[in-house]
Amino acid sequence: MGYVPDCDGDRGNVVVYDEQTHRAMIIGAQEVFSVCVIAELAHLQWSGKIDVDKNGNPLTKCAVVVNDPTSLMVNEICSCFGVEIHSSEVGEANVVGLAKKLRDQVFHFIFLFHFIS
Repeated sequence: MGYVPDCDGDRGNVVVYDEQTHRAMIIGAQEVFSVCVIAELAHLQWSGKIDVDKNGNPLTKCAVVVNDPTSLMVNEICSCFGVEIHSSEVGEANVVGLAKKLRDQVFHFIFLFHFIS
């Protein structure tokens, strides 16, 4: 497994070696993005920053903000963690604007995910 950045380093690909085909395979951007969401939410829950009841339901009002082209996998992930998902139009300003609006509505944690295809 490895990470291959592009020339200016602002993006990159996670690459794995497939032992059956003896080829390197690039993991799709949406899959990498989904793993990042899982890792972030799991860490926040594990570290106690997101309080949960005995059934694992969040007691902390949380939301994930994404833009429209984000995979529906993220919706499923948020559902598993009991975290709300809110979608904005494409554009970093739209994602940040929606996150600010949600913070003003007393969301304790807002996670910004801006996916560029």
